[in-house]
Amino acid sequence: MPISFNPGPSALHPSVQRALLALAGSDLLSRSHRAPEFRDMLIALRSRILARLGAPADFQVLFAPSATAAMEILLRNLGPEASLHLVHGAFARRFAQTSRALGLRPEIFEGEERRALPWQKAQPPASCRLIALTHNETATGSAWPSQELASLRARWPDPLLVVDATSSLGGPRLPLAQADLWFASVQKCLGLPAGLALILAGPRALARIPRTQGNIAPWADLRAQAQGLAEGRPIETPNMLALYLLDARMDAYDQDEIDRESASKNALLQEAQPEIGPYYVQDPAWRSRTVHNFLVPDPKTLHQSALDQGFLLGKGYGPLADQAIRIANFPAHRPEELEALLESLGA
Repeated sequence: MPISFNPGPSALHPSVQRALLALAGSDLLSRSHRAPEFRDMLIALRSRILARLGAPADFQVLFAPSATAAMEILLRNLGPEASLHLVHGAFARRFAQTSRALGLRPEIFEGEERRALPWQKAQPPASCRLIALTHNETATGSAWPSQELASLRARWPDPLLVVDATSSLGGPRLPLAQADLWFASVQKCLGLPAGLALILAGPRALARIPRTQGNIAPWADLRAQAQGLAEGRPIETPNMLALYLLDARMDAYDQDEIDRESASKNALLQEAQPEIGPYYVQDPAWRSRTVHNFLVPDPKTLHQSALDQGFLLGKGYGPLADQAIRIANFPAHRPEELEALLESLGA
C-alpha cells in the first residue's frame, strides 16, 4: 500500500492507526453515546484539544460533519447580512459561494492566486459583521502569514474573523487568538479519517449568535451544541469512532515536536524545489508549509514514478490538474519517508 502524500485525505497518523486496532478489539463502539465513559471522554477531549492546540482558554470546541458543512453551519448561526470574503483560491471561493447560496450578501474581494493577496485594498461593506478567509489554500499551496492576520485584525477589529484552517489545524502552530472562529476537517494535518470537523469558537462569536434563529436545524444550533457538549451531551448521535480517534490523537499530540519536524521537512522540500519545478505561489512569504504545490511539465509521469516506488503524490487541483503536483507536509509524514519520496522524484 503506497504512503500517501496527497494533501487530503492523507496518511493516517501512527497514533490513529494504533487506536483503530485497539478500538476494534474493544466494545466501546458498541456502547451508547450516552454511556458515562463516552460522556467523560468527550468532556475531557474538548479541554484537551484547546490545551494541545494552544487555543485561548475561553474558546469552545464544537463539531461538524466536514469543513464544507461547517461553512454553512457558521453562516446560518451568525446570519451576517453584510460580510467580506477574502478569496485567494478555490476553498475561500467555496465559502463565499455558500454565503450567496444561503441568500446572504457577501462582498467578495479576490486576488491573483500566485501572488500575495492585497487585502488592504478590500472595502468591507457598511455594518460588516463577518470577515472570512482560508488560512491555507490546499488548491494553490498558499497560506496567510501570521503577521498579515494580525494586521487584518488590527485594521478591522469589530467584525468577527472566521478562518477555514483545514490544511493548517494540527500542523505548525497557529495564532488562534487572532480570530474568533477557526474550523477544519480532521483528514489533513490531524491525520484522521475524513468525516469530522472541528470548530474553535471564541466568546465574541458565540455571543453574537442571535437569540432567536430561523431556518436552522436544532443539531446545527451552535449555542445549543456548546451547552450540551459542556455536559458531555451531544445533541445528535455523534461520530463516536472519529471522536475516540481524535482523543487518541490528542493524547499523543506534541506541538513542539510538530513544529520542529515540520520545519525540517519544509527545508527538505525547499531544497528539492529546483529539481522538481517552480512553486506555483511566487511570493515565498505566502507559501504554505503544509501543502507544497509545484509546477511540472509532466505530472502523470512523476505520479507513476512515485507510485512505482510506493508513494502517492497529490495531483494539481482543478485547472492545475495537468500542470502541477502537490506534496503534503503533515505530521503523519516522517522525515525519512519524505526523503525517500524526493529521491524517487530524482530530487
